[in-house]
Amino acid sequence: MKGLLLGKWGASVAALVAVLVATNVGFQNVGFKADLLTSVIPNLLASFLAIAAVTERATAVLTEIWFGEQRKQQEERVRVAGKDFNAKRVALEKALNTHEEVIKEAFRSSKPAAMAHAKDIVVGPDNLLAGAREQISNQGKVLETVNVDLAVTESKIDLERLALSFLISLAVSLVGVRVLAPMFAPMPSGCQLAAFKAVDVLLTAGLLAGGTSAITAISDLLGSYMNASRKRAMENG
Repeated sequence: MKGLLLGKWGASVAALVAVLVATNVGFQNVGFKADLLTSVIPNLLASFLAIAAVTERATAVLTEIWFGEQRKQQEERVRVAGKDFNAKRVALEKALNTHEEVIKEAFRSSKPAAMAHAKDIVVGPDNLLAGAREQISNQGKVLETVNVDLAVTESKIDLERLALSFLISLAVSLVGVRVLAPMFAPMPSGCQLAAFKAVDVLLTAGLLAGGTSAITAISDLLGSYMNASRKRAMENG
């Protein structure tokens, strides 16, 4: 379903439906308010920033209630696995240093017993170095597994947070908070007004679900545009 909506055929069908509706239903153009950039949008963004901040915090609290314990448990597993991995790595380094000295001493002395011990360290049945390497390799795999589990959980939390944020934002939009309506005058009528309201509800919910960062990005973009416009006006004036 998602692939159909986001694919080229989904976009083509949506565009065709939009053109057919616009040309056959008789929807009329709507005009923007004269003070759109100077007054309407700045005030609108300030209001939406406050609403998005409240929605963002509420969503964060709810997702923490639902998934906080699971995330803490997995973070603890990552911490313990990382601690064990580092401990085994340090032990392996010590073993390598110790056995390296034993092997060097065996070659310096050339004593049969020392040479036999050095051989056992490297290729003997006990093969201490191989055992240490195997332990650290296994612990590395454990660490990798718990990190992957934590990443999956974080991804799931992000998805659930976004879905919850959209539902809350949809409810806020349904009760009358809209982003498009304040920008236009006069408003359409009839079935066009119903369609306008439906689009307004969805866009408002999407904007609020994006959180404060999305609204701040729009505000920054608008500010840059206004500054550039003033600069060009001063240069031309």
